[in-house]
Amino acid sequence: MIKVQPAHSRMTWSEGADRIRLDMPPPGFWSSGGCLLAGALVWIAFTAYLFLLCVRNRNVEFAVIVVVLAVPGALALLVGAAASRRSWSLERDSAWLTFRRRGLFGERLQRWPAGDVAAFYVREALAGTDMDANARLVVGFRNGRSADIVQGGSEEELQWVAAMLREPRGERKAASPLILAAEPERRKVDPEIVPTTLTCRTFESGVEVTFLPLLRHQGAWWKLPLTALLGTIGIVAVAVLLFSVTRGRFPPAIPRIAIAALIAFVGWRIWVLSRSGVVQILDGIATIVQNQGKDPVQFGVGEIEFVQTYRVGRHTELQFLLKDKPKVRVLEGRPGPELEWAARFLRVAIKGRTAVPENAPMKVDAAAGDCQVCLEKMDRRVVYCGKCRTPHHEECWSYMGMCSTYGCREIRFERA
Repeated sequence: MIKVQPAHSRMTWSEGADRIRLDMPPPGFWSSGGCLLAGALVWIAFTAYLFLLCVRNRNVEFAVIVVVLAVPGALALLVGAAASRRSWSLERDSAWLTFRRRGLFGERLQRWPAGDVAAFYVREALAGTDMDANARLVVGFRNGRSADIVQGGSEEELQWVAAMLREPRGERKAASPLILAAEPERRKVDPEIVPTTLTCRTFESGVEVTFLPLLRHQGAWWKLPLTALLGTIGIVAVAVLLFSVTRGRFPPAIPRIAIAALIAFVGWRIWVLSRSGVVQILDGIATIVQNQGKDPVQFGVGEIEFVQTYRVGRHTELQFLLKDKPKVRVLEGRPGPELEWAARFLRVAIKGRTAVPENAPMKVDAAAGDCQVCLEKMDRRVVYCGKCRTPHHEECWSYMGMCSTYGCREIRFERA
């Protein structure tokens, strides 16, 4: 990867022989946080003016209403100030990898030994059924674990940060030229390829893919109830204000309908994000189990012609095309990239492990042909064997658990 900083990047960095440091400065007031802060200040000033009028006229009831109206402005003020002050820095030397996150309430420090760090990479974390993706900078460790460091921002910028941090820092013994000529340099192992919303298990006679509830991701389990609570408070405050201004002529049915619609919408979103399912292909039988009272579906693997993802606008679903039977449509509303990953993984499981002859040549270029496991084009999501450099789809490597080239059987892989 070329270590060229993107033109739109605001980061500053300093590099030496034994350490490198990258700093992301605060966005300041010329950002979304600054706009939110300015709007909150205007709202608080307006409510303060109304409060002074109430005190002057000795209207206690209306003063209480104005104080309630000022609460969302105070919350927006805190959120805007925190967003405009947020910054972080990453530093790597011969001993430690140090991550500092600074905000409105101080600094948070995380450190990992440099010897435990195996790789840096950028992962797209699914944000929900809207199929948007947030780029995340992830550090992978030699024990197979990984940790998300930075979330959000430009994917190109995070790719540059990962490229700058990959090379170890500090003094190293010079390797023998003969060893360097005999063994090419290996890149760091990437330990994470399965989407965070899936769990996969492989057996001797099949596989199992579990689709986790999306309510557990991106903090939706607390954001949706908080939205309902704050929305209800705002509707009640505005309704009381209008009722007082119109001297009782404002129809009370309007805020009731608005509150009911808000609660119904939040409840529907929670119900949608609570969907989960399990697709199991075992002993020649495909079994699909979904929650929320849906009947399980079961059919033979020999009846499956193809597994595909159907996407039209925001509507997504996983489809099983059967021979001389109607298609089976399951897992509606899941993120599109997640369903595409699962569909390829299931196609590989249905085809089985493709036999590779002993005299088969090793493939080292993903653009040169098809994947030797699923026999499909390798256009994206490609990983390379850490030993022979044979390319595989991420899903195919997860299914095989090792390199599919005869005589290699390497369990380490890396991305291009």
